[in-house]
Amino acid sequence: MIGWLKKYDILNKSLCLLAAILLWFYVVSVQSPEDSKDVKNVNVTLTGKDHLQSAYGLSVIEEVNPTVTIKVSGRREKIAQVSSDKIIATASLSSIDSPGEFALPYQTSVLVDGVTVSGRSPVAITVKVDKIVTTSVPVRVSNDTEAEAGYFLESQDVSPKTVTVKGPQTELSKISYALVTVDSDQKLSKTFEDYFDYKLYDAEDKEIVSDNITKVTESVKLTIPVKKFKEIPFSVNLISAPGVDSSIVSAEITPATVKVTGESSLLDSLNQIQLGSIALSDMQDGSTVDLPVLLPNGLKNMSGTQTVKVVIHMTGVEVRPFTVSRFQVISSPDNEQAYDYVVKADSLAVQLRGRDEILDSITGEMLTAVVDLRDIDIFAGTTVKAPVDILVAGNPDVGLVGEYSVEVEVVKR
Repeated sequence: MIGWLKKYDILNKSLCLLAAILLWFYVVSVQSPEDSKDVKNVNVTLTGKDHLQSAYGLSVIEEVNPTVTIKVSGRREKIAQVSSDKIIATASLSSIDSPGEFALPYQTSVLVDGVTVSGRSPVAITVKVDKIVTTSVPVRVSNDTEAEAGYFLESQDVSPKTVTVKGPQTELSKISYALVTVDSDQKLSKTFEDYFDYKLYDAEDKEIVSDNITKVTESVKLTIPVKKFKEIPFSVNLISAPGVDSSIVSAEITPATVKVTGESSLLDSLNQIQLGSIALSDMQDGSTVDLPVLLPNGLKNMSGTQTVKVVIHMTGVEVRPFTVSRFQVISSPDNEQAYDYVVKADSLAVQLRGRDEILDSITGEMLTAVVDLRDIDIFAGTTVKAPVDILVAGNPDVGLVGEYSVEVEVVKR
């Protein structure tokens, strides 16, 4: 071992290394003691926040460059003890009295004796100051939810209608509305209720994202009422009249159906909505009637239809003109004994309605115009206008279309 040490001169080399280390410490500590270094990420503390708030209602909403780099100088062994937490940097807010962006100088001190600050970067920090306010924002809902077949979504309700947010006045002034988005593939068959978060948007529908804004109202409740519905056809009752039987008449109803919602027990038993009755005596082929939509109690009209149009169609029924030359006057028994009557017309043109084959068989000789004075006050020497009905010999199934009258002269016997 000793021979190996001698052979390679290990002992002398070790002594030389030790001497070099001691010499380095000597040079560093005695011959060249001064040095400097940059300390990064030094936090700058803002002072005067409470006064800024109490005096002007302002708050710091953002520190653009909250940390700085400080250059320190001193003896090397002292410099080695300096880290970012050994440096105190403060900036005063006392010069600020209005909202805006400000560059603030800052003061520094080092918590290590013998070390001084010899430089800094940047030389000032930038802060943004604004009023912190609260405001109400209207809520909108974007909802693509659908109902299951046979069910109907009623108008959705959101509660509250407005949400409250808190933050810098300049940022809140840009908010136009809060949006709740419901994105679901679920088809609803019963009333839906849930709580949702919301996002804030400006007037150009761009989302506003800011760490400075606080949602005082954390969520909103969305309720979507779901009701069962049924599409039910309309119907009308056609009342037959002379010359036209309801069996040969059809009613075209527009719209033909109405969508209603209500209790299942009521909907399940309802197969049609009756609009009322139409007397065919007043109708011709192509006649139209407007009827109101009246629903049974407990049903709600979801279609919005308030009236329907009914068009009457008659098959194999015609209206033809006839001339009546025979008149018969009827009056009360007392008047018949006291007066004679003179019809002031030689003939009367009328229209009869009925099936084609029946009208073909009728001639003018079969017609009698019956003039009815029974409900009219008459006096000798006067002329009155009296209603007329038409009798057809053999009483075929025809009807008189329209109303007719003639003048009658009253003569005392």
